[in-house]
Amino acid sequence: MKDGNYFKERKILSRNGLRKKIQKLLNFFLFVLIMVEKKNQNKYLIPILVVCIGLLSLSLIFLFYNKLPSNGTGNIILDLIATESLSCYEVQVPYEEVEEYQETIPYTDKECEEKVLVYNRGKFNMVSSICNKKVEECNKYILGICTDKTIYCTDRTILCSLELNNLDDEKGVWKVGFNFYKSGSSVIEDTSFQNRLLDPHSSGEARGEGNILSKELYETPYSCSYTIIEEPTKQVCRDVIKYKEVKKTRIITKYRTEQKCN
Repeated sequence: MKDGNYFKERKILSRNGLRKKIQKLLNFFLFVLIMVEKKNQNKYLIPILVVCIGLLSLSLIFLFYNKLPSNGTGNIILDLIATESLSCYEVQVPYEEVEEYQETIPYTDKECEEKVLVYNRGKFNMVSSICNKKVEECNKYILGICTDKTIYCTDRTILCSLELNNLDDEKGVWKVGFNFYKSGSSVIEDTSFQNRLLDPHSSGEARGEGNILSKELYETPYSCSYTIIEEPTKQVCRDVIKYKEVKKTRIITKYRTEQKCN
């Protein structure tokens, strides 16, 4: 809203401008009147021109004042001045735009891993130790008769067994290794291996057979041990929730600055 001081200043400017325009117009007509007087000595022409100029001046004054509208406060401002003093201001104008953005969305995936079949180990023992070949050596003869001799074994077979119990829902193969040696010694005399297949929820024995070919006393005790070399496995999968970035678009409202005048 424009205050009273603003309209007061516009009123003064309007009247001063009008006064100057009329003054210039009267000066022009006066100049024309002098020129006519010098060229024409008709005594009636000059009064007629004066009357015409006066009437024309009054008409122009009336015309200019009729063009001045009221601003509602009792002050009068010229249209020209009002037009040259437009009030302009900035406004925010909304508009739509397509925007790309990343969105994290969940999805279901499978994760698998290898797991050993569920099982346990039962009894382990040496089943047998059999000498396949004996050698007798006489230590003392009396009258051609051997009265003292020593018996050796040069070919011996040793059998050991391990009980396995498959507790899982899937079948599998266990690879078992066996070592054979003299009791009380850590020197391995022989080794053997066996792959044992077991169905789900079943039991069985893995057996190892060792063959000792060294010359030892017949009564030499032997022992055996075992090692699980390979355990059967199965693939166990489960559903897991994972997340990924997906490119999407959406319409957003933005604002730009524009200038308006009134």
